[in-house]
Amino acid sequence: IGFAGTHSIAAILSGVPGLDVVHGTQNFTTRGPIGTNSQSADEFAATMSQAGSGQRPIVIHTNLPPAALKPACDRRGIRYGLIARHPVRQIESCYAWAMKKTLDGARDSLVMSLKTGLNVLQQMQLPINLPNVTYVYAAQHVCTFNLAAVALGAPVMRMEELLQDEPTFRAAFD
Repeated sequence: IGFAGTHSIAAILSGVPGLDVVHGTQNFTTRGPIGTNSQSADEFAATMSQAGSGQRPIVIHTNLPPAALKPACDRRGIRYGLIARHPVRQIESCYAWAMKKTLDGARDSLVMSLKTGLNVLQQMQLPINLPNVTYVYAAQHVCTFNLAAVALGAPVMRMEELLQDEPTFRAAFD
């Protein structure tokens, strides 16, 4: 899902010879930003498994739903895993991203925050304001994605461990 040092991890991996590192896309062929010209999870995994560059593909942060992508990867022998970080930090990173999008005028970001957070805040009798609805969105977004991947049996790689311990990093992407 991101918000777990994926830019840094992708940058490190990009320096390793023999790897074709793809970050932040839902189209393995065009490699455009998430949400542009997206492939289905099955198309994504099929394209990835047929990559003919002579390098081993590693894809980080597709944001494709785990319930669709993990089975598509499993069918093709592609290893699927979840990169996560300390939950509060991951939620706060998502919150900062969502708030920036909203303040920059991205209407879809505000609408998603309102749809996700409004009822929750009312039920909890908490103030209904932009920071609170955005935080509820971020918490639900991160937790729903991560728990879906875990429920499917995806191995979890903790960002803090990956970036602090070289043997752990190497083992995660062997």
